[in-house]
Amino acid sequence: MATAVASAARCPYTGRRAPMPGPVPSTPRAPGFPIVDLVREALRFAPVGVSVAAGLRGGVAMGVPLLLAGALHAPALSWMALSGFLVSIVDKGGAWRTRASAMAWATLGACAACALGPIAGTRLDASLALAFVGATALSFVRIYGAGAVGAGMITLVLLLVSLARPEPSLARCLEGAAGAGAGGVWAMVLALSLWPLRPYRPARLTVARALRAVAALATEVARLPLDEASAAALRGQRAAVRQAIEEARTTLAATRRGRRGDTGRGERLLIVLESADQTFAAVVALRELLGGMRAQGSDAVADAVVPAIEALSADVLRLAGVIEAEGPDAPIALSPAALIGAEATGDAALAEALLQRARTLMEEAAGAASTLEEERPVEALPAEGETDEGTSWQEHWTWRSSVARHSLRVGVTVALGVWLTHHFALERGYWVTMSAAVILQPQLPATLSRAIQRVLGTVLGGVVAALLMSHVHDRHAMLALVFALSVVSVAVQPINYALYSALLTPTFVLLAEAGVHEPGLVRARIVNTVLGGALALAGARLLWPMSERELFPNTAAEVLDDVRALAGAALATGFEPERYHSARRATGIGLIDADASLQRWMAESPRRAAHLEAPMAFVVYVRGLTSALVALGSARPLASSPASLDAFAAAVEAELAELRAAIVEARAPREPADVAGAAEAAGEGPALRSRLEHVAQQVTMLRGSVARWTTPEG
Repeated sequence: MATAVASAARCPYTGRRAPMPGPVPSTPRAPGFPIVDLVREALRFAPVGVSVAAGLRGGVAMGVPLLLAGALHAPALSWMALSGFLVSIVDKGGAWRTRASAMAWATLGACAACALGPIAGTRLDASLALAFVGATALSFVRIYGAGAVGAGMITLVLLLVSLARPEPSLARCLEGAAGAGAGGVWAMVLALSLWPLRPYRPARLTVARALRAVAALATEVARLPLDEASAAALRGQRAAVRQAIEEARTTLAATRRGRRGDTGRGERLLIVLESADQTFAAVVALRELLGGMRAQGSDAVADAVVPAIEALSADVLRLAGVIEAEGPDAPIALSPAALIGAEATGDAALAEALLQRARTLMEEAAGAASTLEEERPVEALPAEGETDEGTSWQEHWTWRSSVARHSLRVGVTVALGVWLTHHFALERGYWVTMSAAVILQPQLPATLSRAIQRVLGTVLGGVVAALLMSHVHDRHAMLALVFALSVVSVAVQPINYALYSALLTPTFVLLAEAGVHEPGLVRARIVNTVLGGALALAGARLLWPMSERELFPNTAAEVLDDVRALAGAALATGFEPERYHSARRATGIGLIDADASLQRWMAESPRRAAHLEAPMAFVVYVRGLTSALVALGSARPLASSPASLDAFAAAVEAELAELRAAIVEARAPREPADVAGAAEAAGEGPALRSRLEHVAQQVTMLRGSVARWTTPEG
């Protein structure tokens, strides 16, 4: 979503004009011409740096076994080279335990694939059965997270390669399995002991710099006198804080974009950064309130606020140090709450609300930072007192599960590819099945984008390979080129998959040429990749396709459930901060899911954007309603009579329940609840009434979007 800086927004706490920087959601962008957009997206480079360390590590993981294979004349070491290279790219950095687990499973999978594949490859029926069962199971492991996705794909690639190399001798198969296992262990030694990666280091440092800038501003707000010179200095410092936050946001977005499957660490750093941004806004508003207090002669109250701001600054600095340290996860102790007191009134009450809000933000940020090395998404972590058992695979293995249907799709597609390569006796047919497995994604637009990247990259890489092979004939020179190309390919993988494919193609073509001279390798690589891409597209289109048009209503219903829970928490008679903040976080995650689902829907039907106007408006108005509820919940300490909110809360929840039912049942919403009347009756003061009326207005606009969506004819 686009962001903009509101340089003169009205402060929701004080009601005064003040610089309240922060993200402003925009309407989702309608797509343009389909093919052009898909090609442009496929060729777009992520704004991340080249990972030289990862490239060198991948090259060494493959290069050392290749040198040993040539020196010892041991063919089994070629499996060690391939396994070492593939297992090395499973490691994406992060917690040692998570990385070790993913690489260990990949290594075990490599051993099993190289042991079973060659034996099964001697019979077509066994090959088809193992390809189907293996591809289905190895795709289904995505329920266990990003690390499992990488390990499963590496195992599947090695299984398909080994199926294409039939070997009736059990001893030879076990020899190959031992080589694959040795390669995996070698990659683990490199990754976990000698050459660890820290891909999130730049993002951590920029987020920490943003936190330090906020802390410095808070210190100056508490210290500087209220004169023109100080005001000018603070204006410059606010600009520096905004620049630091935007730099951190850009760096974090680029890092996450370049890392497919990433969830946990990126989400936690984003929570910390957004907390820093909102704390920045609170500090700016506190400075304004301090000025008002001093001007009114309330120096004693202002003096009570200053220590609380200083404690807030200390907490922000402590958080920055934890983010920079990259140590093991551990609880973060914040300063004792330094608030003004329950009897505060007027500007003091507003300052109290701001300090409570800043304290809550720091608690959220500390919670995220204390589990920064955790790979799982934030919502997947067990709550305090709960067990960490997760969901069982049986819960996902149902026809309603998109993961199960995708896994079966991969299994059928790969098995069909094995049959086709056997029936037509395709040279190096595993390039067909391997390409199909790698290209096939859960959604059709993602599959099409990956197919474009893989095919274009392979064609370009084939041209490079042909040029190199026409000039280089010495085996040792070829192996040197293989090492160099493997280094560069892994180094640029986060930038663009097409570029990665363009460099990986000559790597393996030259490796094959160095082993056994075969004419037509380049042609076979290109043709087989194109066939694999066509097979993947056919599978995505014909085998239980998942249309986002059908999935989006469920996502919309779920986010309305989240908003309804947020409304109940924000408007509850007995306001519970923990319940409110939990509901607020769940709603934020639900909005991310809804926006991603909508973007996929738009990609599926790029020439029919008009019928998406109402769903697009739905997402925008849900976001607006969420913001209104968050503003209301954050200011709950100011509500003079919380009991008066009961009728309003009931009206809002009833209206959201009706809108949810209308979406699920695909019908027009029925008679609306009188949310506006309930808002007028509940508001016992201008500030509270204004907030309630804003919520009611958002609910009304949300109803309009649902009505247009569910009854497009009228």
